[in-house]
Formats: sequence, C-alpha cells, structure tokens
Amino acid sequence: MDDGTSKVFLCTQGTLDDVSPEVKNFLAFVEGLPVKDAWVDKVKDLIDKLKQDERKKADYMTYQMKIEEEREAVREEERQNAILTLIKTLKDLSIEKSKVIEQLIKQYSMSELEAQAAVQANW
Repeated sequence: MDDGTSKVFLCTQGTLDDVSPEVKNFLAFVEGLPVKDAWVDKVKDLIDKLKQDERKKADYMTYQMKIEEEREAVREEERQNAILTLIKTLKDLSIEKSKVIEQLIKQYSMSELEAQAAVQANW
C-alpha cells in the first residue's frame, strides 16, 4: 500500500494448495468448520473474551457485520464475473442473444429485463 502497509487476502473457498497447514486451519475456522489447532484455539479464546466485554462486544458485532458485507460483495463480484463469462462464451459460440438471455434467467435467477440488459451491455 502507499502507506507502507501490506494487506493479505485469503479465500476460504480457494482451490490452490499453496498455503501452510496453519493457514488452512485458520481458513477452516473462519468457514465455521471444527478445527483442532493451538493457534486457532488462541484466536477462539480471544474472541470469547472480546464477546464478554460489552463495549468490545459491540465492536465485534460491527466487525462481523463488515465481514459479512465484504463476503456478500465478493459473492456478487464472482456472480457478475460468471455472468460475463457465460455471455462471452455463448457469444463466441454464436449462440443467439435470446438463448443467452434464457440461460441467464435459468442459471442466475435473473429477471428478463436484467438478463436483457446484461447481454446488451456485454455483447
């Protein structure tokens, strides 16, 4: 970053096997899976202590809401990328626009107007 800090983005749904077992355990914990790991146990203990402090509990809840908002934003971005990929692929295969719109409606529960707009914007 411009201020000298670094940010690391981790994906709990990643498929590459390029992280340490400790990071895998942490990601499993974040995903809500049961994990037996000393470091994760420390994180759980810290979270439990934070939840007990009312002021910190409010901060924690706000943080949880922010995490969920970020997760939702990532899901929406992935959905949009998948929609664009589908449109491009079907266009490259010379599939009619009407058939592409049908597929968007079927696969992504889009309204007909949403599907038409997506095709029009990306054709």
